[in-house]
Amino acid sequence: MGKPWEDVPDIWEDEQAYCNWLRSQVRRMWTRHPIKTTYVKNRRIPKSEVAKAITSQFSANTKFFCACEMCGKMSPQSHMEVDHKLGGKGFKNYKEFLVWQKTMLFLGYEDIQHLCTPCHSDVSLSQKLGCTLEDVPFHRDRIAFGKLKAAPQKAKLAKLKL
Repeated sequence: MGKPWEDVPDIWEDEQAYCNWLRSQVRRMWTRHPIKTTYVKNRRIPKSEVAKAITSQFSANTKFFCACEMCGKMSPQSHMEVDHKLGGKGFKNYKEFLVWQKTMLFLGYEDIQHLCTPCHSDVSLSQKLGCTLEDVPFHRDRIAFGKLKAAPQKAKLAKLKL
């Protein structure tokens, strides 16, 4: 097997560019994956069956709600995400892609969970950093602090008397 990024350098500059293209194609397939779509369809609850106190907080056009499998909060289906329990940590080369795409596409209902956007964000960050969910708020603050310019960092440290 050849190396497409070498065979057609005017399309893909290098292996990383080829891997980025592969990632986008797999994610595109994932949006319509039959396991994902039936899982979501089976978990959704019609608006008419959800308490008015919950539905009134969202758009009148919202038709379906779902319960987050982590926090239990009821949210509109559009505010929910399907998480791969094993995580899709990513890949840097074609060899790693072969393992990653199996994790992303060769799965069953037991391999995924339906989470609200905040919970999915926390789970993804914990997987990326290899930390527990309890440690996520600390790491979020650390990352936010690192993105600040020097003057605001110094001001925060001075306020904390560090």
